[in-house]
Amino acid sequence: MSAQSVRGGTAVALAAASAIACFVVARASEVFVNDASQLAAIWPVSGLLLGALLIARERWLPMLAAAAAGLFAAYAALGASPGVAAALAAGDLIAATFGVGAIELIGGRRWRPATLRGTAALLVGGAGLGVAAGALASATALAFEGADWTRSFGELTAARGLGVIALTPVVLAVADREARPFAAIESPSRLERALVLGGTVVLGLLLFTREGGVFDQPAIVVPLLAVAAIRLGWSDTGLVVAILCGFASLGIATGESALVDDPSSRAEVLAAQVVLALFAATALLAAALTAERSRAVERLRREREDLGEAQRIARVGSWTVDPETGDVDWTEQQFRNFGLEPRDEPVSRQEYVSRIHPDDVDIVHRILTGQEPMSEFELRVRRPDGRQAVLAVSGAPITTRSGRKLIAGTTRDVTGEREAARALASAEERFRRAFEDSGAGMAIIGLDGDRLGAFEDANQAMARLVAMPREKLIGSRWDAVVHPEDADTVATAVRGLVAAERSSFTSEIRLRAGAEQTRWTACSLSLVRDPDGAVLHALLQAQDITERKQVEGQLQFLADHDTLTGLLNRRRFVDEIAREIARVRRYGGESAVLVLDLDRFKPVNDSAGHAVGDQILATVADVLRTRLRATDIVARLGGDEFGVLLPATDRDAAERLATELRAVIAGRMRGSGSPAGARVTASIGVATFAAGDEELAPEELLAHADLAMYAAKQAGRDRVRVHHSDSAAGDAGRTGRVTRIREAIRDDRLTLHAQPIVPIAGGDTRPRYELLLRMLDSDGELITPDRFLYIAERFGLIGKIDRWVINAAAERLAGHQAAGADPVFFVNVAASSLAQPGFADTVAACLEEAGADPRGLVIEMTESEALVNIEQARAFAAELRDLGCGFALDDFGAGFASFYYLKHLDFDFLKIDGEFIDALTAEEADRAVVEALVRVAHQLGKRTIAERVRDGRTVEALRALGVDYGQGNHLGAPAPLPEPQGNALRARA
Repeated sequence: MSAQSVRGGTAVALAAASAIACFVVARASEVFVNDASQLAAIWPVSGLLLGALLIARERWLPMLAAAAAGLFAAYAALGASPGVAAALAAGDLIAATFGVGAIELIGGRRWRPATLRGTAALLVGGAGLGVAAGALASATALAFEGADWTRSFGELTAARGLGVIALTPVVLAVADREARPFAAIESPSRLERALVLGGTVVLGLLLFTREGGVFDQPAIVVPLLAVAAIRLGWSDTGLVVAILCGFASLGIATGESALVDDPSSRAEVLAAQVVLALFAATALLAAALTAERSRAVERLRREREDLGEAQRIARVGSWTVDPETGDVDWTEQQFRNFGLEPRDEPVSRQEYVSRIHPDDVDIVHRILTGQEPMSEFELRVRRPDGRQAVLAVSGAPITTRSGRKLIAGTTRDVTGEREAARALASAEERFRRAFEDSGAGMAIIGLDGDRLGAFEDANQAMARLVAMPREKLIGSRWDAVVHPEDADTVATAVRGLVAAERSSFTSEIRLRAGAEQTRWTACSLSLVRDPDGAVLHALLQAQDITERKQVEGQLQFLADHDTLTGLLNRRRFVDEIAREIARVRRYGGESAVLVLDLDRFKPVNDSAGHAVGDQILATVADVLRTRLRATDIVARLGGDEFGVLLPATDRDAAERLATELRAVIAGRMRGSGSPAGARVTASIGVATFAAGDEELAPEELLAHADLAMYAAKQAGRDRVRVHHSDSAAGDAGRTGRVTRIREAIRDDRLTLHAQPIVPIAGGDTRPRYELLLRMLDSDGELITPDRFLYIAERFGLIGKIDRWVINAAAERLAGHQAAGADPVFFVNVAASSLAQPGFADTVAACLEEAGADPRGLVIEMTESEALVNIEQARAFAAELRDLGCGFALDDFGAGFASFYYLKHLDFDFLKIDGEFIDALTAEEADRAVVEALVRVAHQLGKRTIAERVRDGRTVEALRALGVDYGQGNHLGAPAPLPEPQGNALRARA
């Protein structure tokens, strides 16, 4: 307990309280009338003052001044002369101030009373030296008044010393209740404290205020003081002493105390005060000793708890073993390390040996018997739950103070560490094996700052990839391996990895393979860091994709080009038109589009054969290539139709060029040596667009040229016509064709032809047909969809046509099902119809109205249409499946779609575009594409249909590749759908 600063008002109150206490005690004794130095009345003063000074160090002057005034007034009021009053007051003040100095000298600046040193400082410094100094001053002053100096000094010393011993602890306890020191390991209960203090009051009344009986022996207070010292603590012991001394003083003053026989005898009073002081001092010392012991016990308990907690956290247990007796002592964590619950009972040698792995028992026995010196080793133990733990054991022989020779040590649970080490070693071995045996190139590359440096390690696959011996590759620089055009890409990625802006880098980059070759690789790069985050090296994985890139290049060519002529296909041609429109709108100028269609090509193709037809198409393609500029773009739009894009060409120049091309084609056909080819000419339509024209889409511009081409055919074929958007003739032509389509829908001049879809591998007897739309013109001519559907789409008629097709297909399906046939009809609908909300409901309504089984209807969507809105296509496919209809992806491969879409579209049939079938037996690239598509489709549980099957060799090739069905003129040309007659369809198939 340390002294604390107290405000001035508190100090004055303490000083006044000291004076009042002195006055009350002195008046009660009634002895002061005879001798103002009667000490039984004044002993509390010095204790009160000393306690006040100890707790009010920063307020000495005001408190001392107040105390001096109060003491002088009290002594004077009690009858002392001014000289005696001043002497006694001065003595009290000197005793208190000197006592504080002596206490701090002996006990130190951080004096604590509830310790042996602190209590000794209070007794020797405060009750001894300080009181002696005060008594010396008072006795000297009293001697000048005629008193006996020796007797006055002794009486003053005894009285004031008793006051310091009895009351100073009380003052300190009252002023600092929160810091009251405890006396025992467990603090006393309130009941226990009340019983001891109540017993003190009762014993004081019985012992010191009456005579006779057992209470004539003051020594009976010793047990009470002992209990207080042991159980209540230092401050409460001081309170017990103060109570007993108070009652003793009252008894002495009234003459009823057993402590003195003659209250008028100053010698007996002095002796009684000395006895009381000895009792009190002994009690305080005992309380201080008990408090120190209790603090030591508590400190030891906390240290043991801290040690136990530290051992629990560190998983370290400690132990001692007596080799002679086998006695074992374990800490709580030692029990836990063995998988046991901590307990107070000792562990027998048999118990802990039974927990040790049989292979480790021998080394434990040799150490305990002294056959082998104690050293660090690992011990395997079996826990009660059956698991095996590994403990790192260390220890050494020790000798106790009593001479016992023991072995003491620790065990640390390293089970997790060993398991982690084994896992790490296993992972490192797996990584090494994967690194060495991987078919992909793998390398560890050092870093120079934020750039890749030298190869630190590489596997054989990486060495083969860069055509360099492994020994030479290790140590080579990354810059010597990476292709110069990809070096900056990798460097930027590495900077991002080092800055932790990204976790990995994946890309397709080129690596040098010797001096001449370059290999494409799919590379993945990541950084390996230490636990502090510092970069150690980079890990590179590189897969050789050179062949794949070559195939992709071929596939890309096939996706953009016509396989027969090598010209661009329609899809790519439309993209080129879109780019040219954007260029003209940005930079100005005028450009043109030509659409060229061969006249009388179909009869020639049918009569002379496909070989002659292919030759004619190739000849026209050659004419277009050789007669046009390098900047002009030529495409085969499909069948016998070609397109030409003429950048930076006005209408007149385009018309002149078209006229020239028409003449050249006619001349080449007549001079080709083929009588059939001589009948073939070309009708050409021209459309232009300029920066100032109204905005139009590429398909619209193509439609304008197409309209002009049909105008040329209507004018007698072998002609050139230019589209004039503002001319009456152009409007009339366009309006007339739209009118004819509307009339055909109104007059029910739309019809369906059927082309069989034949099983290639056999075994499937269910008839399948694709229903193909045709339109009958007013003169009876059968018009194919390629001549009117794009106009219908352009002028918003395609929705009506598609609804007619679905309704007609449902009616025919219902009719054949009612007749006992079970066909499957495939029908195409436009993407714009599929995008209309509720189109699936239209399909359902048509089937329900016709009474057809939905399982006989398959809706086709081209790959390119599906890719326009993949989510919309998925939703429509799901709706069809809910209806019970099938779903087919048509012309797959023409759009060069990723196989990703196959996984995300719920289709039933995959129709392989005819571009890959036409030259299947001659082109290895086409064969590779078809094989891949079939394999993927079958793995997804889907069936495949090959389009445009032209001959038997193609059928055999498709059968070898595993294609399920075929469709083409060789297997069955389109023909009108027969009326339902039982199993007629089945027989025809």
